[in-house]
Amino acid sequence: MTAARAAGDAALLVEAAGRAGPLAAAIRAQRLPGVLDAVAGARTVLVITEPGSWDLGALAARVAAVPDAAPDPAGQPLAEIPVLYDGPDLAEVAGLTGLPVGEVVARHAAREYTVGWLGFCPGFGYLTGLDPALEVPRLGTPRLRVPAGSVAVAGGLAAVYPSESPGGWRLLGRTAAVLWNAEREPPALLAPGMRVRFRPVSELPPDLPGTPGTPGTSGTPGTLRVPGTPGVFGTPRVPGTLRVPGTPGVFGTPRVSGTPRVPGMPGVPGMPRRVGFHDLEGFASPSTPNPSGSWEAAAGIEVVRPGPLATVQDLGRPGLGHLGVPRSGAADAASLQRANQLAGNPPGAAGLEFTLGRAVLRFGRDALAAIAGAAAPVTLTTGPNQAAIAVESGVAFGVPAGAVLRIGTPVGGLRTYLAVQGGIDVPAVLGSRSADLLSRLGPAPLRAGDLLPIGAAGPAGVAAPLGTAGPLDTTGPLGTAAPPSIAGHDAAGHPASLTGPQQGQAVTGPVELRVLPGPRDEWFAAAAIELLCTGHYVVTPACDRAGLRLHGRALARATSGTTSGTTSGSSAPPPAPPAAAGPASARSSSGGSGSAASSAATSGSSATTSAATSATSGSGASAATSAASSSGSAGELASEGMVTGALQVPPDGQPILLLADHPVTGGYPVIAVVRSADIGAAAQLRPGQLVRFTVSR
Repeated sequence: MTAARAAGDAALLVEAAGRAGPLAAAIRAQRLPGVLDAVAGARTVLVITEPGSWDLGALAARVAAVPDAAPDPAGQPLAEIPVLYDGPDLAEVAGLTGLPVGEVVARHAAREYTVGWLGFCPGFGYLTGLDPALEVPRLGTPRLRVPAGSVAVAGGLAAVYPSESPGGWRLLGRTAAVLWNAEREPPALLAPGMRVRFRPVSELPPDLPGTPGTPGTSGTPGTLRVPGTPGVFGTPRVPGTLRVPGTPGVFGTPRVSGTPRVPGMPGVPGMPRRVGFHDLEGFASPSTPNPSGSWEAAAGIEVVRPGPLATVQDLGRPGLGHLGVPRSGAADAASLQRANQLAGNPPGAAGLEFTLGRAVLRFGRDALAAIAGAAAPVTLTTGPNQAAIAVESGVAFGVPAGAVLRIGTPVGGLRTYLAVQGGIDVPAVLGSRSADLLSRLGPAPLRAGDLLPIGAAGPAGVAAPLGTAGPLDTTGPLGTAAPPSIAGHDAAGHPASLTGPQQGQAVTGPVELRVLPGPRDEWFAAAAIELLCTGHYVVTPACDRAGLRLHGRALARATSGTTSGTTSGSSAPPPAPPAAAGPASARSSSGGSGSAASSAATSGSSATTSAATSATSGSGASAATSAASSSGSAGELASEGMVTGALQVPPDGQPILLLADHPVTGGYPVIAVVRSADIGAAAQLRPGQLVRFTVSR
């Protein structure tokens, strides 16, 4: 029987050495009720379920019966990727291996690789089959920025970075091949089991053809020719979009039809604003002409001031982890669903997530709204000569056209949610309207001047499917409405009670989070779980939507590569936590590390606002998480799937709690996983707060 172990209360980690890819594909093909995804790692498959939908023991037995006959490798598609071998680490790799530079290139290009699995970021394929002579360690200090198309090696694997990101692999060259395009079907160029070859070229084209299927010279039969060389297929483009300079195949912001090109506005090459992920036409620009002459006709809400960080969020993109796409979605999903319930929306309607509040919005039409999550002072001003009226959290309230809503700094907690009846109707990307800051999917973080459309509501104040017509039931500037009851969901986005404690109150003592030990608790000293649950950990400033870095007594490993610092049996105090100044390192994953990302700190701190704002830069990095092993060399865990709520432990022994935007795979062992129902509370933790873990069996 296939060995399996629980990874929290809603996932199963299945041992599958040598067959992880085929087994994951076979499990997904079964379409088991309640099973959301099966994510292959180097030696395991992570089976992710809806919380409460499966007894994990029964699921393990069901998975053990799934046939997973490996396909014939010779029958798999072959992707031929052109590479210009001019990477910044080429000479260093030659020195580490004792080979001439030309021999490094020849050996790298001579092999046929196999895509083992996808992870780290969307479209990032881990390629097995690297020449053993080229096996080199990751960089000691990861880069903060690795350009899209970088061809790299590390730890016995090869890869191509699909998009700009931090990374610790050694760069041999670059390609113009587009590894990931959310507008393409399928969006990932590579897939598990696919064969890959690298072909040296003397130059790369300055740009790629703009029309899919551009004909050229024929390639080897059965070979998928990749953009960037003569006779290859062009890169699909969305009509009206333009390519961001320096990042082949990464789309910029489509301009709205008829919009003049104004410096600094969407649709302008070299625009100074941050890359807009998928700033689709649902966002209007302040310079966009409106036929009616009124911005209210173009959108329902104008962002006057977004605060440190404001994003559009729904319940995310479940089921795409095998493509390297995180679920993302609201960090505190239960609070978003509470707001949606009050506003008469379905649980998964898109709303707004405000980190540390400090936002100002102007409504261009009558609306029914609700606030939930971190309790913040909220006021509504209905006219230029009207006094501001306090708005209560946890009730629905009417907002008349022209009113201004102000959300202040939360008195406790970190993230406040606003739901509007009908939902925030921005275009969906891969089935979700959520902004994934790590993967740069969905709408960009909001900025002043953004105009947000509101979807149509159904009769009697209940939201209809977005895009359908129906009356809007409001009861005046501060009237309350009692929408019909809608079943709530837990923090993972699944059915659960919404009657739990509010996360917005100021917390004076440690916040208690329930955990389930494993799935890699055997990697740690015998007393590590006890140490985890008997001491307190402090949330460091290195935290964002990807996760929280915690600081307390170090958790020693039982395997090689044990942590330095306090051992699990020691009563000595831990070293001082890291300083708050400056961005922290690294994206948690086997793909790479290093970052300049958000660091949401305590309210009232200027450093907090600056750090939180940096999360909107679109760098795809995370302040909370760090690089990890990919292939499982001595003393390192082979890369495997990660769940939200996992407590990863890097070699220093200080745990990292993964949140909504965490990478799909990682290489630090997980000592325990926070229960699904407590993830919302974890997402509301602020730097400086104390956390206490308790074992929940």
